[in-house]
Amino acid sequence: MFADAVNVTGAGTETTGATKERAMYEVLSHPAVYAALAEELRTAFPNPGGMRLPVLEKLPILTGVIKEALR
Repeated sequence: MFADAVNVTGAGTETTGATKERAMYEVLSHPAVYAALAEELRTAFPNPGGMRLPVLEKLPILTGVIKEALR
């Protein structure tokens, strides 16, 4: 049972990490996308400690980056 739990946890971690890594690579490889995403985040959250999920969910560029990474 322990081995199965480790396999399930590891499998989920590996694929999620690879997806996030690829998304970051693609954003950083396209300066216009990076600049637009950074500006959108700075505008929405002038104080990074104040990030809230409902606001994040409404950001169109961030949503596009996430959807494209998952595609």
